[in-house]
Formats: sequence, C-alpha cells, structure tokens
Amino acid sequence: MEVDKDICSPMSNGRTYELESKKLASAIDIAIESLTKYCPEDFSKEILAHFVKTYLGWKESCLHPEKRFRNLVSLQYDMESVFSFFRDGTGPAVEYFWQRIAEENLGYKREDKLKKI
Repeated sequence: MEVDKDICSPMSNGRTYELESKKLASAIDIAIESLTKYCPEDFSKEILAHFVKTYLGWKESCLHPEKRFRNLVSLQYDMESVFSFFRDGTGPAVEYFWQRIAEENLGYKREDKLKKI
C-alpha cells in the first residue's frame, strides 16, 4: 500500500509526530462519540463494541507507539485506518463525525477517494 500524502491530513510543513498524533487521537474520540451517539442501524451491540475497542487500540497505538513506529509515515497508516469508515460511509454517524471534526478545527477534510478513480 502506497502512502497517500493527501489523505485526511493537513500535511503542513513543520509537522511533528506529537502534534499529529494528538490531533488523530482527538479524531478517534470524535469517531467513538459519533458511532455511539448515532449507531448505524445495521450495527449490533457486538459490532459497535468491536468498533469502539478497535478505535481505542488505534488511539493507544498513535499516542504510545513503539519507537520504530514513532514517525509520520507510520502515523499516516493509522490515519488511513481511522478515517476509512468515515471517508467511505454514509449516514448520521458519518455526517456528525465530519461536523465535529470541522468544529474542533482539526484540519482534516472529507475526501471521496472513489471519485478520483
């Protein structure tokens, strides 16, 4: 998988792992909030619990990575994972997620990757 430097990231000069990982952790909190507040109709309690557990794992991984993964390239892979559902999905949880991302001024932008193909 090639790293897409435009995916969901402000990608400004002078970025640091610390800053970007904290922003991603905030986005993860918003993702969990969105899914629990507007749980998709086709999600069972087990699926929701799995999503929450997975997102919490990604948060832990980006805030406390192994030394060899503490770099912006590795963090980009985490971003791909975190944003995948919200980039490709639809519905109230997805709309709420992007609204909250904008409210928090995290700098992430919604992108339809399939449109580019």
